Amino acid sequence: MLGFYEAAKKRDQSQYYKGPKKPFEELTIPAIVHNFIQDLLKAEVEYSKGRTLPPRKTEQVVMFGGFALDQKLGLPSKDYDLYICSPQLVKEMKDYIREYTYEEILSHGSARFPLTLTEDGFHHLSQNDLVGNYFAVVGLYIPRGPKGLDYDSAKTFDVCFGEKEIDLESLAVCTDAPVMSVVASVYPEEGRFSYHTEFNTQAEQRIICTPKAHLKILREKAGRKGMQIMSPDEYAAFQSGVKPSTFDM
Repeated sequence: MLGFYEAAKKRDQSQYYKGPKKPFEELTIPAIVHNFIQDLLKAEVEYSKGRTLPPRKTEQVVMFGGFALDQKLGLPSKDYDLYICSPQLVKEMKDYIREYTYEEILSHGSARFPLTLTEDGFHHLSQNDLVGNYFAVVGLYIPRGPKGLDYDSAKTFDVCFGEKEIDLESLAVCTDAPVMSVVASVYPEEGRFSYHTEFNTQAEQRIICTPKAHLKILREKAGRKGMQIMSPDEYAAFQSGVKPSTFDM
């Protein structure tokens, strides 16, 4: 998503809401997301013990992606997408990636990184104006229950770590599909949102409207969610009462 920031800067931000109002009242931040953040903060404390490097500190956590759409439709989420502002961690990844593996940089001693990364779960450092230097990891988070690790509740997290705190609206515009536009603050402040003003309308119509409607991966996603997918021109025709060709999936 962050890779589309340069194109997104040209998008009309007047179509995006920003403030305390949820896109729909029932929207919540899943408890497992809060658990993951708490485990990450604990690992940061452990990691800082006995080190000469500056301490790591999570300064901001923002949730984005399809979590809001899934809740709106009553569907389980396949994974959760987070942006985490952690300048020291990104600096260490940038400075030491040629000397150590990314697993060694993420974890140290008892400071176990809370995600078990997938085989291709590390995405190399990149840079843009929105977040500065950043990298992404994909892994499985296994929360702790009363009897230890709760494997039945494990969830995949797709996490981007960046240098800069971000404005929610600047991240919301990085997606060109209104139903995927919801961004929510999680830490240290919860209860701020940004999203396209057409989110509810198109979610209730079960339509993914995107210029990339021809892409197979997006058509498959629409199929999994029981939705239609169409281009902006096809959506405009649909609103006028014309049945778009993409209705035949």
